[in-house]
Amino acid sequence: MSQNGNQDELDRYQHIIDGGWWWCVLWRGVVCLGVPGSLLLYLVRALNGISGDPVSGLLHTFPLGLTAGFIYGLALWGFAQLQILKAKREKD
Repeated sequence: MSQNGNQDELDRYQHIIDGGWWWCVLWRGVVCLGVPGSLLLYLVRALNGISGDPVSGLLHTFPLGLTAGFIYGLALWGFAQLQILKAKREKD
């Protein structure tokens, strides 16, 4: 990877860290990934005839979607931390 591309990646990871843990995990993970994922899962279940009632269908899919979003947010936060730490060690 070129030096400029590497710096762009580091800037991206630094932006994630600068946003803070709550922003990364709750906003990017739970809200931006978990909620749409839950809605998509409900849509797939509804189109296959598994979910009948929209309210109960959404109540069944939200725990899985929100948990997946939370795990994604934690993984993103941890990976960004590791990449910044790795870059600082290589710089020294």
